[in-house]
Amino acid sequence: DSLVIDYPIARDAVTKLTVLYPPASTRFELKQPTPDTFGRALVNGLREQGYAILEEVAAPTSATQPENNSAGAMTPGLPLRYVLDQASDPTQYRLTVLVGNQSLTRPYLAQNGTVVPAGYWTRKE
Repeated sequence: DSLVIDYPIARDAVTKLTVLYPPASTRFELKQPTPDTFGRALVNGLREQGYAILEEVAAPTSATQPENNSAGAMTPGLPLRYVLDQASDPTQYRLTVLVGNQSLTRPYLAQNGTVVPAGYWTRKE
């Protein structure tokens, strides 16, 4: 069941992001759609912690685009992307969160119906 994997990893990612990027002064601009359960859990967790999240949406058409775009336009946030992949071993996962030019990566191991970190966060600037 993907929920057993997605939610604990998303919670862990949110916890790490709150340490590195203070919620009250950080806005994230999600650079990919989040149709998957992990993406939705990550976005919801970030919002619960107080982050402003600008999600990627389809480009507006000229009929729906306001005449004066400067009024109410949001300032861009830190670009945010993620990749959650599974190793050849079905119990091993890896999360990489890309914030701007930095990446955070952590391995996970599925065991006993849950998922646990299988190593430390690595940060590449």
